[in-house]
Amino acid sequence: MMRPYSLFRRRLAAHGADTRVQFLSQVRPHDAGTAWRFCYTLDLAQYAPDHQQMLTRGRIRYVNPLFHGYGTKLLPAPLFHPKAAPDLARTLGASTMAVLCDGFTGCRPITPADLPDLAEHRRSWVLKVTDSPADRSVTWGSRGVYFGDHSAASWNRFLAAAAASHRPGRPDQPAQYMATRLVESDRYDVPFLHPDGSRGALMTRARIRLAPIFFRDAKGVRLVAGHATFVNTSRKVYLGRHAVCAPLDWARIVGPNTSPAVTVPGIGATRADTI
Repeated sequence: MMRPYSLFRRRLAAHGADTRVQFLSQVRPHDAGTAWRFCYTLDLAQYAPDHQQMLTRGRIRYVNPLFHGYGTKLLPAPLFHPKAAPDLARTLGASTMAVLCDGFTGCRPITPADLPDLAEHRRSWVLKVTDSPADRSVTWGSRGVYFGDHSAASWNRFLAAAAASHRPGRPDQPAQYMATRLVESDRYDVPFLHPDGSRGALMTRARIRLAPIFFRDAKGVRLVAGHATFVNTSRKVYLGRHAVCAPLDWARIVGPNTSPAVTVPGIGATRADTI
């Protein structure tokens, strides 16, 4: 056991979880069981090919599966694609499709035909990098995100980079982009314990990043918990010393049976307000 993880393991044990914590690089062929990937796995290429195969084809069942470095920002785009959306609606059902469309803002991969509209209505759009082989880290989180409600000069520079398929200011680094509708976040006044531990404090007009946690098994999908991150310094909400973070006990917050269940083919029963 690595020393930095000893506190983490003790906390899990306090909740009755007999858990082993280790790096993915330490996984061996005989390892089996259920595991939670408590990290970003941007690209399995960081491991040797034989170790990659062992991780993806071994006996460990990952609650949150391993990713291969594809741009997850682009995943909602088929919901709004004129050719893909009808097929998705038939597969998922009208109710589930409606929930997904309500839960995501409109987005699409950028084509040259989109650039005039993006330039004219810049305050309504956000550019996001969906793929950059030279630096995969810009495809996740708040990295590689550019807002149109900044200066027109900055926005035109971002659009020029997108048109040329490279990162802004880095013509040596190819990149692909998508455009997402800008929707204003609700704001929250969040009380928290000051870092000095002696007094309460208040973060005012904070934006939220809400990360639900699901468990899935043969019986279906359950929303079991969540994690909220609050920031009031910028539109980009991410972990750091400038943020207030809080776990969410979903069952206590919304209570059981708060909405009718829906069935997603290949996933199982879940609730319409938890997808």
